[in-house]
Amino acid sequence: MKKLFLPILSIAILFVFVINFSSCVRENNDRFAYDASLDTIPPVISISVPAFNQSYLYGNHVAIVGTVTDLESAKNDIHDPGFRKGELGSVTIDVDDLTHGTKLLTKGLPVVGKDGIGFNERIEIITGSGTTNCRLIIVASDNGEAQQTVRDTVLFTYQ
Repeated sequence: MKKLFLPILSIAILFVFVINFSSCVRENNDRFAYDASLDTIPPVISISVPAFNQSYLYGNHVAIVGTVTDLESAKNDIHDPGFRKGELGSVTIDVDDLTHGTKLLTKGLPVVGKDGIGFNERIEIITGSGTTNCRLIIVASDNGEAQQTVRDTVLFTYQ
């Protein structure tokens, strides 16, 4: 009887081990993967530079710095914590010279499949006289079913 106890116990432990790990099946549905039907919050634009109504001297460059993000807030509980990924559809940067009616910059950023992007551009008006009023416009849209679009505008001047 004692000689049979150890082999039977070993087989029982091995059986429990195999059953336990064979029941662990990897799920193919990733709750953090992008789902357009869950993309309900519009993107957020944050412009660091230039500040609203900031003034620059002719010949100095104007840095255009900021971020655009599209994170979707999820239920904050133990089963679905934190944030899930959104997806940007397009982000454009436009700078207009309002005094002379010209475009100083038009640029679309590569955002396909991204949930956020930083931008760092620059423009410069070399010479001029008087005051030149300029307008920076950032437009961002997401890839959700509602195709939500937001825009942020900053006015600045050259003197």
